[in-house]
Amino acid sequence: MTEMSHSMSDTLQDTDAFHSVLDKTFEQLSRVENEGLSIDETIAVVRNVVKDSQALTQSTRYFKHQLSDAQQEIAQLKQNLAEMTEQATHDA
Repeated sequence: MTEMSHSMSDTLQDTDAFHSVLDKTFEQLSRVENEGLSIDETIAVVRNVVKDSQALTQSTRYFKHQLSDAQQEIAQLKQNLAEMTEQATHDA
């Protein structure tokens, strides 16, 4: 569970960082209209968005995997507890 907690924390940080990048990107893209960014400058902005989107996607996939593993572990623990409770009831 500690690993999932770290993964969740990392994903939240990555999401916050991506949000900041998007804000900066929107600001830069507004310059296209206001100041007339060159094609090369516009492409550089788009490349940065793609790169940061891919990093966030990777982070969220890893978190989803960790969450899935935790859900499976919880289900197994619930089943074990139910079996032990039933066994204890029969033994009593």
